[in-house]
Amino acid sequence: MEYLHRSRINFAITTQYIAYQSHIKAFWSSAVIETVENKEVIRATVAEKPVVITENTIRERLQLGDQPEDPTSIDLQCQRGLLMRIKYSDNVLANQINKK
Repeated sequence: MEYLHRSRINFAITTQYIAYQSHIKAFWSSAVIETVENKEVIRATVAEKPVVITENTIRERLQLGDQPEDPTSIDLQCQRGLLMRIKYSDNVLANQINKK
């Protein structure tokens, strides 16, 4: 668990937010993906207010501490170790996970 306390995702997985089910449903029922200035965004309406989600918005809100230029692949040995720690039962040698 010490690894998680030092990782960039610590804030994202330990901070609790109140999320109303009606807002979640409204967001996903109205969500559309658009390209704005060569970047994909999700546009939706929640409680009659426009919502625009970008990759940068997610990075900032979850305090990931990474940049768009950061490496996007995770070392295979690290992937294997993480999957084994969470008792992943599929073939951990054959699967590779990459950040998009």
